[in-house]
Amino acid sequence: MKQVSLSTPLIEEKQVPEFSYEEYPEALELARESVILLKNRENILPLENVGSILVTGPNADDIYSQLGDYTPPVREYTVTTVYQGIHKQYPDAEILFAKGSDLTETTEEMLLEAEEKTEKCDVSIVVLGSSSSRFTEADFDDNGAARLSEHLYMDCGEGMDRSDLNVPEAQLELFRTVRAKSRKVVTVVIAGRPMILNEVEKESDALLLSFYPGPCGGQAIAEIIRGIVNPPGRLPVSLPRANGQLPVYYNYKSSYLAMHYLDEGHTPLFYFGYGLDYTEYIYTEIRLIQSEITTEQLQKTGVELQFKVKNTGDREGFCVPQLYITDLQTSVARRVRELKGYTKIRLKAGEEKEIGIRIAFDEPALYNCNINKQKGCQEKGDI
Repeated sequence: MKQVSLSTPLIEEKQVPEFSYEEYPEALELARESVILLKNRENILPLENVGSILVTGPNADDIYSQLGDYTPPVREYTVTTVYQGIHKQYPDAEILFAKGSDLTETTEEMLLEAEEKTEKCDVSIVVLGSSSSRFTEADFDDNGAARLSEHLYMDCGEGMDRSDLNVPEAQLELFRTVRAKSRKVVTVVIAGRPMILNEVEKESDALLLSFYPGPCGGQAIAEIIRGIVNPPGRLPVSLPRANGQLPVYYNYKSSYLAMHYLDEGHTPLFYFGYGLDYTEYIYTEIRLIQSEITTEQLQKTGVELQFKVKNTGDREGFCVPQLYITDLQTSVARRVRELKGYTKIRLKAGEEKEIGIRIAFDEPALYNCNINKQKGCQEKGDI
């Protein structure tokens, strides 16, 4: 047998470059574009001319709550938390901090500190949610899955399935404590899964949702609260009103009425694709290039919806038009609506643009009884 020297590895080890905002500016831009504004009562956001702010909550100043499962260790100075971001955006304001609660536990002392500091501030920013942090006191199996233990420091990720999607009671205790004493409450939810936000949505003056925004998440969220950035995010999922309402989705089949309950609303709390921002848009001259088209033409060119969109507000923003279809005549039951295209357009205040969203040949196609969508099954009818 021939001996082989292993002194030189086949793959050379290379020094992994350290993350920095300068080297990876995409991290900040992705964080900015992923934050979703769900509520903005009386246009409380953006926050301007604020003298004092309380930042509180288990995810307010925790770097790993902004990062996903199996995140490697990171240097603290490479991550900006919400608390740090608020400090940067409001250099002349008094910024107070009180953690208020852990993910699933709190104490009278933690709540009392939050209550006392709430009374001293003009606005409270409450940062709730979940965490996939593997750098607290969680235990793990050999395969990397987290083990359940008496005290949860990680409540999302592999091995952390939940039967209840409500915000943990400890966090709700903090939220209620702050709400009872605060003039204005801005709630930020940083999470790795959809959560039931009924009470939080009802009692908050403004509500932002961010699904693990990454190392620049705190900066992006603070910029949006300040109004430096107009939030362009839209929901990638529907948010349920209750556990019993699951599954919640926008595109149920037309053969039945989904989410129909005697004791609950017939819609999600927020639909897939929903999201607000700080300006308004109007759509005009909406038209199909071809209102009738043959299968051959559809296969060759597709079909395009054209329209004009105008930013009628006083701020620059991202408009996100979404194109859904409903097939009115078909041999099989289809979805009540199906997302087939969208785009994102940056518009300055007062600016108007003409936009087109094209549907390709296979977008309206369906599986019929012969299961032949791969061959392009297009049926005659109205869509």
